[in-house]
Amino acid sequence: MSGPKGQHFLPRRAYLHFFCRPTERGKIYLYQRGQKPLLTSIANVGKEGHLYSFKDTSGQLNTQIETEVFAAIDGYILPIMEKLNSAELAVRLDRTEAETLIVFLAFQLVRTPAFRDDLYRFDADMAAKVRTCVKLEEMKEVIKREIGVTPPDDEVLAFWESASQRIVEQLSAKDYWLRNIRRYARRFVDAIGLKIPALLRSECEHFVTSDYPVVINHGLGLGDSDLYFPVGSHTALYFRARPEREMGPGIDIPLIRVGGEETRMMNKRAILSAERYIYAAVERDGVRRLFDKSKPPQRMKAPPVSEILAIN
Repeated sequence: MSGPKGQHFLPRRAYLHFFCRPTERGKIYLYQRGQKPLLTSIANVGKEGHLYSFKDTSGQLNTQIETEVFAAIDGYILPIMEKLNSAELAVRLDRTEAETLIVFLAFQLVRTPAFRDDLYRFDADMAAKVRTCVKLEEMKEVIKREIGVTPPDDEVLAFWESASQRIVEQLSAKDYWLRNIRRYARRFVDAIGLKIPALLRSECEHFVTSDYPVVINHGLGLGDSDLYFPVGSHTALYFRARPEREMGPGIDIPLIRVGGEETRMMNKRAILSAERYIYAAVERDGVRRLFDKSKPPQRMKAPPVSEILAIN
């Protein structure tokens, strides 16, 4: 099946468009560690070759995840993003808009290469821990039950190492991530729907975003964590945890005006959550210096947004 090769994990019109350079619409600054920020088209960033393509039963690359699933989600969210970025007062979202926003955020969490890489690191680490926890005698018992005899110890260890390595390879295979995207997104939808949203507006400083744009400030679990998501150069969303909250016919999102120092602190959260790239409407030497010093992943090295805004 033919389709786009360069597939965007950050939507161009529905997301990157709102971080464009004010004097050059369609252009954005791309930051990479150790390099001078590059002013380029939003068509050139936030994408990876055949990111969502998979081989179908005929052996051909299938692009349906990109062209049918994410393209549809990005189309639905665009008017909501426009509403959030243009708001001067509190924003009212009806139930359909609220559900669309929550689904978009959930998928924006799991559709990035950074989430994929985090998933592989976590699963590979867990597989390695399981492998080292199993005792030799336990391995021998398992093999004996399977084949009826007990091989020499060195053969048992070699077999277990080989089997463990195959598990790690399966977990890191691309189709493992793609097969589970919907399942992970479903978990995030349930958790985000319980949180209290606020819209942050900064007039004097620019918000930056990254290739891992949804920042989770971890509590005891996803449900107890708050969530930060820049939606434009001067606008960001903040979701505060509040258990046992049910969505009514819609949600009211208050607008909170933040100062330059608060914006820079939230930018620090975004920068330290980035995997490889930062995107911004402006070129800032402070952003470049901080990004150069960071080493991915450093998800927990800055204060949470609740502390920055002094929200209890």
